[in-house]
Amino acid sequence: MLLAGPGAAVHAQEQINDEQQTTKVAIVSLAAELAHIASRLAGAAAHNGSLGGHIRHRRPHPAAAVPQTQEAAVQNINKGLVQSVPVEFNGHNLTVVALSHDEYVGSHILRTRTPWQADLLGPLMDKVRPGSVVVDAGANMGDFAIFLAAATGPTGVVYAFEPQARMFQLVCTNMIINGLLHMVPMRNALSYEPGELHMSDKVTDGSAGGMEYKDADVNDKVTINYGGMRLGLGGETVPAITLDSMNLTDVSVIKVDIQGAEKLMFYGAQETIKRNLPVVAYESVEAGMATAVDAELQLPQHVKDFNVDTFLKSLGYTTQVFGSDNIGTPPANATAGGRRRMLQGGSRRRILAVPPNRRRQ
Repeated sequence: MLLAGPGAAVHAQEQINDEQQTTKVAIVSLAAELAHIASRLAGAAAHNGSLGGHIRHRRPHPAAAVPQTQEAAVQNINKGLVQSVPVEFNGHNLTVVALSHDEYVGSHILRTRTPWQADLLGPLMDKVRPGSVVVDAGANMGDFAIFLAAATGPTGVVYAFEPQARMFQLVCTNMIINGLLHMVPMRNALSYEPGELHMSDKVTDGSAGGMEYKDADVNDKVTINYGGMRLGLGGETVPAITLDSMNLTDVSVIKVDIQGAEKLMFYGAQETIKRNLPVVAYESVEAGMATAVDAELQLPQHVKDFNVDTFLKSLGYTTQVFGSDNIGTPPANATAGGRRRMLQGGSRRRILAVPPNRRRQ
């Protein structure tokens, strides 16, 4: 029976309000639970023992606990900063949870419902051997890692390294919400030796470049390029390990996007790459960014002198350029200072390096 009249309209609006409130409560509860699970995952990882022997599908590793509280995660939901969208790509239907004020990657995915840098992700997924190991260094929110995990299938493993606390939590969230429990989120920086490093205390890329991170991160009116944050001085402390210390075997793909710290990671991954000869995706490093990282981290000369391109070519790799990272192009809402910094920084070439044994695959 259809209801008519003003009383029916009020009743219908009350039903809508009740449904909206129920949905909001469900989302807030989910956010709190995901934050709790992410913290437990990191805490459990931190208490695992040291690594030994060659690892293929084992998961013990060091990691740092997530400092962000459940209350902070819920506040982000209430501000409308945490959103999710379905994304279909290469035959896989996944859900991506992102921050709406993430200037590039998050906002692109939420707006278009397509992957960030799909022109690179597609070829990488094609190079993943089902059941193999994949390394994602600089996983951001896990947007590449979840699709790479879909490509490996449940018998494979994807190690997703992301030292930023907020982005690490999103990696865990995207892993859990898609049921990809063969992913291994690791809140470590990959470096040339084990120890501790720091993130920069300033936003180092994007239109908010130069702002204090502690101020920008809590201001929901400021857009931040979280993917542009790099190692430096004054920011959160992160544990560093070498990829070689994990003794991984059966590695089919390594993807690297770590904002000027590429030579640190590759220096500590030489034996892993020699042993496995995986397909490698990485970015060329801007001279200014590389110089800043070298100086701030006080790298030893042998690490400063290490050349990624020369190392890969010595192993017979061939390279293909997949365009430039358009983070070098200022968005329409960039401040004058941010626009100037971004134009001075230029863009970074995205490179796919293929070993001799994989060229016909």
